[in-house]
Amino acid sequence: MKTTFIIINIFFIHAVALENFTDLQHYIATLPENIKSDNHDWSDPNYSTFHAQLKPSWTDTIMQFLHLKKKPLWNIRNIKKLLDELIATRKPLLEKAPYVINITSKPGAQFVIWGDLFGAAHSLFRDLEYFYEQKIIDDNFSITKPNYYFIFLGDAMDRSPYVLETLHIILTLMQRNPDNVFYLKGKHETNDYWKNFGLKREIEIFLKTNFQEKKRFENTVSLFFKSLPEALYINQKDSTHNVIRLSHGPRNDYTFNEMYLDNFFTKNIGTIDAITLQDQYKSLNPPEVAAIIKGGEHMKPAIITNGLDLLEPDQGATAWSLISCPTQIYQEFFDFYADAFAQLKLGATIDQATIQLFYQDLRNKAGFKQSPVYNLVSGQITDANVTESKPTYTIGSTMALTKGVFFMGQRIKRGISTLINQQNQLGGINGHIIKTIIFDDEYERSLALKNVEILRNRYKIDTLLLPVGSPTLEAYIDLVKSGKITVLFPVTGAPYFRKPELKGIINWRASYADEARALIEHMVGRYAVKKFAFFYQNDAYGLGPLEAAHTLLKEKGITDWVDVPYNRAETDFTSEAEIIKKAQPDAIGFFSIASASEELIRNLGIDTLITRKLFGISFLAENTFRKFLKDRGLEVLFAQVVPNPKTSDLQIVQEFRTLMDENNLPYDIFALEGYICTSLYLEALKNLKDPITPEKLIGYFESLNKFQYKGLELTFNPERRDLTQDVWFEISDALWTKYSATK
Repeated sequence: MKTTFIIINIFFIHAVALENFTDLQHYIATLPENIKSDNHDWSDPNYSTFHAQLKPSWTDTIMQFLHLKKKPLWNIRNIKKLLDELIATRKPLLEKAPYVINITSKPGAQFVIWGDLFGAAHSLFRDLEYFYEQKIIDDNFSITKPNYYFIFLGDAMDRSPYVLETLHIILTLMQRNPDNVFYLKGKHETNDYWKNFGLKREIEIFLKTNFQEKKRFENTVSLFFKSLPEALYINQKDSTHNVIRLSHGPRNDYTFNEMYLDNFFTKNIGTIDAITLQDQYKSLNPPEVAAIIKGGEHMKPAIITNGLDLLEPDQGATAWSLISCPTQIYQEFFDFYADAFAQLKLGATIDQATIQLFYQDLRNKAGFKQSPVYNLVSGQITDANVTESKPTYTIGSTMALTKGVFFMGQRIKRGISTLINQQNQLGGINGHIIKTIIFDDEYERSLALKNVEILRNRYKIDTLLLPVGSPTLEAYIDLVKSGKITVLFPVTGAPYFRKPELKGIINWRASYADEARALIEHMVGRYAVKKFAFFYQNDAYGLGPLEAAHTLLKEKGITDWVDVPYNRAETDFTSEAEIIKKAQPDAIGFFSIASASEELIRNLGIDTLITRKLFGISFLAENTFRKFLKDRGLEVLFAQVVPNPKTSDLQIVQEFRTLMDENNLPYDIFALEGYICTSLYLEALKNLKDPITPEKLIGYFESLNKFQYKGLELTFNPERRDLTQDVWFEISDALWTKYSATK
């Protein structure tokens, strides 16, 4: 045991540093790039066998110490030394972590940005080799160009056999360029998450026989990761309320409230400053985040191209996603083979900043190609001579994105954002870029009202596009009645919002009452159903279709039904299931949301349902619920308010499919609804003169009469304040039948 201790410490004391870029070239050349893992887990591949082979034997260590064998250019002790040095420079911030960094720069400043690296040491080396050949870094790893910065967006660790090597390269760059190289926290660098993955295993293998040294090293790594900033902001002195954010995650991921960061950005050109959570400035004049560049974990695997993608806006900020890890895992599972980094260049103003991807196919290593230059804020292909743009058109919304009917909200948002991104890339509307600010309300009334107040007071937005949900719209209906908020195409069919006096609402979709009438007609006419049960949400959402169903059944002389209400917060549906079982209905109508419907079905059991006709309104028809039904061999007849997104030959649906295909996104009824309504909004903007006001928008839609729009016929009904009353039956995935609802 004593001998082992001596040998291991000889190894650590006599370590050779990675002194220059030439050393790195020689070292990388000795490492095979693709190593077979010990498992088949793409989220956490295990390279323990390979690492054990790399660990020097006792004999190797003694011979290196006695200069009888060449010392390695890399070892774990070098990393420990670099970590200690860098931690020492962050001691004041460590006491107050977390914190963010601000760089106040000037036009022409350039930021080279890496997304998730996940231990892609070979790829990172090839990227740096490009800068070495361009004389942007020298042999000492020093950045030679003024106003040049290297930024790592986090998740540089794990999922590769070369995690420690990747960390060593980044640490060396940080040490040699303390004011120009920044490493931000990712998921794997936060709260010791890395201890669940490969970096932890590497440390254990290389320090297996020295427990104390291993513990010290792990603590040092944790301390270093804790010392990293949460996000980095870029601003220009003349644009103190228009900033760019770089971070691994979205704007709502971190502890910081950007509304409190106003004075943080009023610094002199060239200033690099940090602000901690405890030091946030409380301000009534918060900055505007014009754009955000995030790590690639927020990309959908299906849309990974060469590394850089335009995403849905993030609380109004144009959002880009970047990935830089062509490791074996990403090659195999995501078909990603690109050495990739992005270059952000500041213009005369933040709105004129540009972004460009540099990428190389590692299968042929034929040199780096460059994507078109994009305007960072609009996403439009541009050039270095960006001209002054017209004022931005800004629209807001609130919808469930994480809880409640989040699936619907996410798809509606996708339909909005994908079309608006395309329009902005084409130059906007008459030269105006469209900006969307969409907040998550979790399908909660109080959050929806709070979101609308923020949109009104902070962003001066008086028009909402496609807010989702009846109870959430009801929460701020007084603002609509008073004329403070206008609502275009709310995603609700509740009759309550279709009154002639609600002048601030334009509805697109048919009402839930229309859907319920169509469904009842179908159930009675085709299946001769005489006995019904209605499971409904006890608010504006469920009561509308329920009342319409009652009225039509009475007209048909049918009075045998049972009503089974539930409240939105309810999770136990045992008693509701017993009521339905006792009633023994021929058909069950679901005027409910997916989560509640699933729980009721679980309580009812398949045997109770298999012989009964099931039907539901469009709000229920989300993919998760469909899968739930399919897994249990159940079928539900859904009413729909849009044509079949997969097969319809209407021009607007064909355009929708083309755009979804271009972005590798699936077709979906809610995305189609978002697309159609956003297309109508853009059509209104094209036909109106500046300034765009809520009154002009309302007037435009009120004027439509038998308006032919890409296969749709739209007529405004002042009594119902809607543009269409069409309902489709979803008989099967491919077969949809249009039904003309009786008014």
